[in-house]
Amino acid sequence: RRLLPNATSPAPALCVLLGTMAHRRHDLCIVAVLCVFFAYSTAAPLLPSSLAATRENVKGNTHSLDTLWYDQVLDHFSFSASTQRYFRQRVLVNRDHWKMGGPIFFYTGNEGDIAWFAENTGFMWDIAPEFGAMLVFSEHRYYGESLPFGNASFTPENVQYLTVEQALADHATVIDSVVRGMPGADQSPIVAFGGSYGGMLAAWLRAKYPSVVVGAIAASAPVLQVWGDSAGTEKSSEGFSTIATTDFVSSSITGDLSTSCQDRIRRSWDAIAKLATSSRGLEELSSSFRLCKDLTPESIPTLQNWLYSAYTFMAMADYPYPANFLNPMPAYPCRVACGEALRGTSDIDSAFRAISVYYNHTGSAECFDILSDATSNLGTAAWDFQSCTEVILPVSANGKSDMFYSMPFDLAATQEHCRSAYRAISRPRWGRISLGGKETFRASSNIVFSNGKLDPWFAGGVTETLSDTVVAVVIPDGAHHLDLRAANPADPPSVIRARDIHRQHIRRWIAEHAQRLAK
Repeated sequence: RRLLPNATSPAPALCVLLGTMAHRRHDLCIVAVLCVFFAYSTAAPLLPSSLAATRENVKGNTHSLDTLWYDQVLDHFSFSASTQRYFRQRVLVNRDHWKMGGPIFFYTGNEGDIAWFAENTGFMWDIAPEFGAMLVFSEHRYYGESLPFGNASFTPENVQYLTVEQALADHATVIDSVVRGMPGADQSPIVAFGGSYGGMLAAWLRAKYPSVVVGAIAASAPVLQVWGDSAGTEKSSEGFSTIATTDFVSSSITGDLSTSCQDRIRRSWDAIAKLATSSRGLEELSSSFRLCKDLTPESIPTLQNWLYSAYTFMAMADYPYPANFLNPMPAYPCRVACGEALRGTSDIDSAFRAISVYYNHTGSAECFDILSDATSNLGTAAWDFQSCTEVILPVSANGKSDMFYSMPFDLAATQEHCRSAYRAISRPRWGRISLGGKETFRASSNIVFSNGKLDPWFAGGVTETLSDTVVAVVIPDGAHHLDLRAANPADPPSVIRARDIHRQHIRRWIAEHAQRLAK
């Protein structure tokens, strides 16, 4: 396999030519030696100087990355020579602290640009000097710059190769062909890291390909939220919205006004529904929320989803310091949003002030587009396909025990969307069958599942230790994979403890790997 796309070598042609000229055993030996020489001297080198010189500064970080392009197999599960194709997969590497034979920390790229995840996974950078580790960030197919069909990647015909199984095989192949091929890395212990969907991938990679990585740190990975078994029931799907509401309640003013924040937000949904019944009311809503495009009766569900996204994204990223992971936000955005909501002159104004903490913390937005709810670094088109085919993560709200409107999860609508948008069949239970749930991880080993109680995805995470080597780390003051972010003076003690636990397991995995090699 080649690291440089379209790289060709004259070695095969030279071997054929020299072979036809050889008639004696002595001549054939010379031909064999020449073939080996030409193959190694003319093939694309593992780290060509042109690629090694390509450095990408990690935004907000002093480190740099080598950018490699690997010719990845499009369909790992087909052996047809006539239909096999390849695409360029991006892999980012940092070897500033690595020595030959040292450990390798491998990030299982998920639903976005891999450079963005490298920027927001500071824990790996923080501990690289301590372990003398190489860092590798492997981009997920159909995200970032790893688009198999370029701009045409999301047509119904081309998007069919976007599956978790193919992505896991990509990561395993990158480890086997790229990482293991680096001088001095053939025996290195490799630890997988990932957050959110990336955490799910890290855990699944260890479970499905245990010979590829010695262990996995899976942060905020809602592997039990995938449809199947108890997932998809009313109780399990409402957990996400319930936790988000709790974040806002705990951030409110104490005393008699302790529930005022969530009450105002809850009442705003009825106010929106009432105004949406008339043209004049739609105009008022468009003006109140400073929308770039006027609302229509048909766009009200989109407005509701846009507002819901703001509240739940603030709950996910309720970090103790300013961050711009999803959008630029202040420290403890839920607390700030509650303060703004309590200053509102009406329920609609309270809602606008609260969501502006997420959508316009910088104050630079002149108007708002309800079709855009997060950073462009996320691959919304690809995730739309994945979330209706096999990674179905049911989320709902009841409007009673949470601060939202009644929003039952509609599997039939999800399946119809898959059919109409991609001519694809939704297979709700396939994710649990193919990738596994709690019993799969119980039979696995060397996985740390960390989940923060402030994170709405806590509802779908592994929060109880399953065995001596598959352990759960519950972080009372942790938001969405806060433990994978860089150390910060504002980090709560529970987050610091979680990182120490990660270190302990990583050391154990590396030591066990060394013991196996010594036998």
